[in-house]
Amino acid sequence: MRRLFTPQPQEPATPSATNDELAAFLEASRAANEPADLPTRLQTILSAALRLLGGDEGSVQLLDETGGVLEIAAASGISDELVRSERVPVGHGISGHVAATGQALLLPSAVDVQRFVGFVEKEREIHGAVCVPLRARGRTIGVLNVDIMSPGRRFFADNAALAIQNSKLLGDAERYARELEGLRGASVRLAATLDIEQVGDAALGEALGLASSTSGFLVLAGGVGRSLELARFKGLSKQALRSVIATPGFRTCFDRTDAIIIRQVAEDPVFGPLTDDVGDWPLALIPLRSAEGAAGGLLGVALPRGEDARVVRTLTTFALEAGLALTNAMLYSEILTREEELETIVFSVRLPILLVDDHGRFRAINPAAAETFRISPDFELGQPARGKLPKPIEELLLDENEDVLREITLAVDGTPRAFRARASRVSVGKARGGRVLALDDVTAERELEQRKADFLAVIGHELRTPLTIIKGFSSTLRRRGHEMDDAARSDALERVGVQAERLERLIEDLLYVSRIEASRPPLHIAWDDLVEVGKRVIDEFRRRDLSRPITLRTSVPQIPLQMDKTKVEQIIYHLIDNVVKYSDAGTPV
Repeated sequence: MRRLFTPQPQEPATPSATNDELAAFLEASRAANEPADLPTRLQTILSAALRLLGGDEGSVQLLDETGGVLEIAAASGISDELVRSERVPVGHGISGHVAATGQALLLPSAVDVQRFVGFVEKEREIHGAVCVPLRARGRTIGVLNVDIMSPGRRFFADNAALAIQNSKLLGDAERYARELEGLRGASVRLAATLDIEQVGDAALGEALGLASSTSGFLVLAGGVGRSLELARFKGLSKQALRSVIATPGFRTCFDRTDAIIIRQVAEDPVFGPLTDDVGDWPLALIPLRSAEGAAGGLLGVALPRGEDARVVRTLTTFALEAGLALTNAMLYSEILTREEELETIVFSVRLPILLVDDHGRFRAINPAAAETFRISPDFELGQPARGKLPKPIEELLLDENEDVLREITLAVDGTPRAFRARASRVSVGKARGGRVLALDDVTAERELEQRKADFLAVIGHELRTPLTIIKGFSSTLRRRGHEMDDAARSDALERVGVQAERLERLIEDLLYVSRIEASRPPLHIAWDDLVEVGKRVIDEFRRRDLSRPITLRTSVPQIPLQMDKTKVEQIIYHLIDNVVKYSDAGTPV
């Protein structure tokens, strides 16, 4: 850009000059704030500027926004006719140029009027001039002109240069303040949520806002192998972006730690497919890093104002916040996923499960626990558990011991039930996170064990009976069998045989119980006649006890079935045996 003037060498300011400057500034400040009418205040400010800068004539021109022209509101050294008639279009002449560009001008030597469009020749030649924009709330509302009309007279270039420099610094400060406010607001909005979808939207949206852009994209790394995923995009073709991401060179850009500017997108081997969307705009690639410095994402923002280093620095600063916010959101999403998986597992288990935090408040109550203890998760979650559970459960759940395994009996719907209870402490890292209690209903197991004990007690008695009979007849046959007649000897042997068969069945029952406990009872399936099997069992009972009439009634002569004959005989035998034992003597069976 061509410089409009060459700064003059500066000389050290003297105390007198400094006092004059201070007096002029104070006078202008008082004029700006006094209750007088506007023309009077502007005239006072102009007079102070003329004295400070040593000018011969000058004016304050205010912008008429409706007509787009500058009109003189205060003047010195200018004819009244010119004051009334002067209308300078914005962009014309020296003052119109300053109003249009917002940039101050210092012309320390004779003015080359050909440089300014629409310049109106003055009656006298201008040998020096300073023109400064008047700004309010970031807008140009007019200009201040000071002219030197005497040739050879040195202009106070130091003061004018200082005024121009201050004007530029003020503009830079205003812009910097706006950028900081925009960055602060973007960071606040970015941190307002932990939802990964909303954070992704905010990260791209705020980045586009900071760059005054309408086109950009956000790519994140995640999943197995940290694959790249197009998370968000705006103003760009989805198909073109996918083509860009699939390019091998994109991964290299993604893994870089510094910002990249693609100045000629059309000529770039990776980002060329985006040419139709971004045109000749440069493309800024800003990395998003996690707190540990790992590559977590990449922001791509088209720059409609060209390669602006300040915008790139702002985007890079914002990317630090965005990277942290996205990392937190992804961690939060992962925690939610794991909690949902754990909740699904807990709620699908049929065993009662309770979870309390370190303050003894309910954190989880699965349906089985809610039914067992008659509590509602909708009302109790987050509430203290003490006083709402049976005493044994409360002691286990709120106990300070690390792990407890105990068997307890609870009344459920008025029926005693046995539970194996396990309580454990839940830890989150090194912090204590509460306790979990799981109950396993072992009522059926305990009932089975009791029946087994009862069976063994009964079977022990049953074993003694046939053994006693066998031992008795064996002793009789051994001592005086030679003296017994054939009928008595045959009867004794018959009874020994019957009791031996009975003993065999009892032993088979014991073996069968043992096989059932081992979950592998053998079955020998074959075709047989159920009626014939029943007759054999009844004949055996008749030989044992002829005083009980036992009759088998069938509607068919045969019932062929596939069965384990021995097991079926055991079933029929026990049925008849129970009837014989627990009915009055002589009752027909």
